[in-house]
Amino acid sequence: MRSINNWIVIQQRVVNGGVNFVLPWSDYKAGFGSISGDFWLGLEKIYQLTSSARYRLRIEIQSLDNDKWFSAEYDSFRIDSEVKGYALNVSGYVGDAGDALQETKIFAGKGYHNGMKFSTTDVENDLSTDTDCANTKGGGGWWYNACSYCNLNNPANNTRFYWLTLPDLGLASVAQLKTCKMMIKTV
Repeated sequence: MRSINNWIVIQQRVVNGGVNFVLPWSDYKAGFGSISGDFWLGLEKIYQLTSSARYRLRIEIQSLDNDKWFSAEYDSFRIDSEVKGYALNVSGYVGDAGDALQETKIFAGKGYHNGMKFSTTDVENDLSTDTDCANTKGGGGWWYNACSYCNLNNPANNTRFYWLTLPDLGLASVAQLKTCKMMIKTV
C-alpha cells in the first residue's frame, strides 16, 4: 500500500497506463497493477481496512482537455464484505467534482452508486433489468446500479473512465479524463 500524507491509495488510473481493467471478480477481489501506474488495491483489502476503522474517501480527477483537477470527498466510506457483494457505503460529500456516487437526478434515479454491490464481467450485481452493466458499459468492475454516473475503472483502453457530474463537462466528461485517484484515510 502506498500512503500520501496519510491517505492510502486504493485506485489509480492514468491515460495509457497499460493495465487492463476488464478483469474478473477474482482480480478485483485480490487487487492488481502497480502503484507507480494503474492500480487497484483489491476489494478484500479495502473491506478489511474499512471494517476495522472509520474512513473517509477522497477522489481526485484530472480533465484531459485543460488539465484541471477536481475532487470529491466523502466524510464516511466503507465497503461491505464479499458475502454482501462488497457494497459501497458513502456519505457526507464535499468538493467541486459533483457527487456522482450519490447523484439521483440523471437517468431517472438509476445511476447512483451508494449502496450498490460491486459487479465485474463475470459477476453481475447491478440492478439493471435490461442489460449487464459491466459487460455493456466497457467491462471495468464498479458499483453499478442501472448503470452508472461514474466508473473510474472503465475500460481497457484507459480513455473512457468517467465522472458525469463534473462542472462544465457534463456528459462530455466520458472522454475527457486524464487521470484519477481514489484514496482513503482514517477519521
